Amino acid sequence: MNDVEKTLSDEELAMWCSHFDNHDANLTHSNVHQIYGHLREACPVTRSERYGGFWVVSRYADIVTVLMDPVTFSSGKGVHIPRQEGQMHVIPIDFDPPVHTQYRRIFTEALAPR
Repeated sequence: MNDVEKTLSDEELAMWCSHFDNHDANLTHSNVHQIYGHLREACPVTRSERYGGFWVVSRYADIVTVLMDPVTFSSGKGVHIPRQEGQMHVIPIDFDPPVHTQYRRIFTEALAPR
């Protein structure tokens, strides 16, 4: 760690497992690596109580599992935290298959190298 980085206490790190909030002003460049490292080690799949509750998945292999199983892990209600009242759905990420697949096909064709 360089001089600018602050080392968080075990108690401060433990708070992030149950109250993770990527909008929190206390999540800074000086501690982000320590916080995410703690999440991956101590609570790789955890539920944050912020914004009414949401799941946090922090290990790569677990994230891949979630992304490959839309039946168990739905994006149909949106993935924005916190979700704003009246917020429009974001295409394609806020949809589950088969709607997501249809939009993804359109984007893939439009953005493919020519």
